[in-house]
Amino acid sequence: MNTTRHQGHHSQLFLVRLWVEGDREETREGSDSNGNDGSDGNDGSDSQVEWCGKLQHVVSGQARYFRGCPQMIDSLLEMMQDAKAVPT
Repeated sequence: MNTTRHQGHHSQLFLVRLWVEGDREETREGSDSNGNDGSDGNDGSDSQVEWCGKLQHVVSGQARYFRGCPQMIDSLLEMMQDAKAVPT
């Protein structure tokens, strides 16, 4: 088995849970059998949903909730900085 060791490098382990908030069906109310409401030619694919999630540092248990990818990245970077400051 080939094992790579990162000498001098500190790694962190995170758990990311993702889910969608919002109701795709709400955007389809009043549409015809093809999903078109006739108002703008939209087929309903641009529904009002938002990706949300929970980011958890596995070792410390520290967790943060986020909405959208930019907020997830910001939270991850902050948690990585916090983990660097804690001696292991």
